[in-house]
Amino acid sequence: MRILVGIDGSDDYFLPSRGRNRSYRRTFRYSFVTRLLTDLYIDGPRALGGGMMDAISQGHDFIVTRRRPGVNDPILLTGYSRGAAGVIEIANRLRSRKLEVQAMLLFDCVDRHIGINTQYIPENVRNVLHVVRDLGSGSRNSFGHSGRRPHHSTRYEEYSFHCTHSAMGGMPYYPSPEESEDDFIVESYPDGQTRVTYRQDSRGAEHVWYSVQKFIGLHGF
Repeated sequence: MRILVGIDGSDDYFLPSRGRNRSYRRTFRYSFVTRLLTDLYIDGPRALGGGMMDAISQGHDFIVTRRRPGVNDPILLTGYSRGAAGVIEIANRLRSRKLEVQAMLLFDCVDRHIGINTQYIPENVRNVLHVVRDLGSGSRNSFGHSGRRPHHSTRYEEYSFHCTHSAMGGMPYYPSPEESEDDFIVESYPDGQTRVTYRQDSRGAEHVWYSVQKFIGLHGF
């Protein structure tokens, strides 16, 4: 048995909770985090308006409740975008309880929350696979990256892909009826046109998912 908690990425919906939840489920229904058999799946925080600290606390409390004294089920964490930053912070909190995280699978981690600092992977995390977008893709360069500084005792692997930030989470862009698969994708403000075509984005998402399968199997995700 294992304990697997995942936090997905942010959305941009300015809707009441019920409407937001329906829209979120539609958008993220095929995300990579949803494809994993998590014991606890947490919607990502709103792009604006908070929710990050609640998601972190929810994940942390779930693990602590499940990890009773004498129970040694391995702890696994996964997250996409800001959700990936969230699971790093969960690992930080677990460190204070002297709980080890066996493995962490990060999909293009970005930290855009002033209340946490997730540049560093804490020493209680044994294994990390971090898949990131190549900044040469021109996708969401304003977001930067986080979670790329592991402790020396952590086994850390990182692979980059020529696709958009959205495709890194399992949600590639698709052309409208007026567009071609060979057109370059244009993202919303402030980033604008990428250097990724719709065709490259779909293939990139496929390559990301294929690349994490060995890690998933090895650590029991």
